Amino acid sequence: MVIRIFSRNYFLQLFCGLFLVASSVFAQSAWQHLGVNEGLAQGFVQAIMQDSRGFMWFGTSDGLSRYDGYSFKNYRNDPTDSTSISTGMVSALHECTSGLVWVGFLAGNIDVFDRRTEQFIHLNEVQWSPTIVPQLYSIAEDSAGIHWVGRRNEILRIELQREKGESLLSGGVRVKPLQQQSVSKYSDPIVLTYADRSGTIWVWMDEHLRPLHRALPKPPVFRRGIGQLKSYPDCIFDDGIGNYWVAICDTSKSYLYSYNPVTGTTTNIVEKEYLSNSTMPTIAKDGKGFIWRVAETLLKINIQDITEQTLIKMQILGAPLRAMIDSSGLLWIGTNGYGIYKYNSSVERFGVIPRLQFQTAVMQAMEVAGFPQRKNTVGETSQFADLYHYAVFRDHDGNQWYPCIPTIDDPGGYNNDVLWYDSAAGTVKKFRRQKRGESLTPQQFPISIYVKMLE
Repeated sequence: MVIRIFSRNYFLQLFCGLFLVASSVFAQSAWQHLGVNEGLAQGFVQAIMQDSRGFMWFGTSDGLSRYDGYSFKNYRNDPTDSTSISTGMVSALHECTSGLVWVGFLAGNIDVFDRRTEQFIHLNEVQWSPTIVPQLYSIAEDSAGIHWVGRRNEILRIELQREKGESLLSGGVRVKPLQQQSVSKYSDPIVLTYADRSGTIWVWMDEHLRPLHRALPKPPVFRRGIGQLKSYPDCIFDDGIGNYWVAICDTSKSYLYSYNPVTGTTTNIVEKEYLSNSTMPTIAKDGKGFIWRVAETLLKINIQDITEQTLIKMQILGAPLRAMIDSSGLLWIGTNGYGIYKYNSSVERFGVIPRLQFQTAVMQAMEVAGFPQRKNTVGETSQFADLYHYAVFRDHDGNQWYPCIPTIDDPGGYNNDVLWYDSAAGTVKKFRRQKRGESLTPQQFPISIYVKMLE
């Protein structure tokens, strides 16, 4: 037996070499992580905003963080300072036309931050109500400068009045009496407010989406699911060409709809079964004509041609809670305890999956291969409804590799055969996966739980 002794310098050199390799790989990655170690106030990020000066703001469970691209500045509650931020979980952020930053808290209250004085004023008129549990979800501003706040069971109307040049804390702010519009169809509804490009306020409540103070000739119609239909903050967008995009979910599925108020047409763009009940899909809109659906994976959809859908495998920990795309095209994702992830699509090359043609080809190949059809919770056939969750690799010829297609006998897809979609021929080939108890042959893929591919 030979015992080899390594010196401390050997391990130091080895560590440095591995660190340089890892740093080189990370530098080229499309994904970047920002967490507590980088200065973020806390890892649970439930609100994201970019202000008019380019700063990124993140609402966490323990304060507010402002990011300038290099470092964070955190605002936390100081019991001895009445001008510090209120304590509690930040659930909504909004910059009004006058430059003030509105900070909404899940407890229902609101702070307004004046950047000239770096101080917060607490809107005492917007506090806990004895008749409701006032969880706050959204803050939107209409074309007249009036703010509409979505809370549980109600909408609040808030108008700040101050003369030009008045300091926020000089007594110049006057909050008009709030206009409460209560809804009570459900015991636990989420009420959302959203301002479109024209400054019109749209409201999601009681499973419906409506413009405030305006009737629609034909309102949007959403498919009734299992349990109550819900939407969440950052899940309603005006795409700029006349359509509104809405992400909603029930207890078993998530949906993405587009709605045209002129034609009255409601289109179901995406319908997927939950892989994880902790992941509530959110959507973001970029400036290049694409909607991004953020869930277990990223799905990029062309607004002009909804059949053009691009799948990107996410490289994050935790479940995404909020997503937004900044003015430079970077996608920011806040998670449930793992901080922030930033995705730069210009770094990563990925291919477009021909949606209908590809899914048809795969379904035909799987049927010939004898894979059983699966049923969802309401008995509908959904053999490959969530196929896009499992695309893990695209080679330089544009071919897609799918090693984890789930079936009724193998929901995780760990033992099923590997599919290879030939983009040029439009056909699907199958490579047999090693079965339990079999010896591995050169023609087989081994049994595996997590598969990563690299060309």
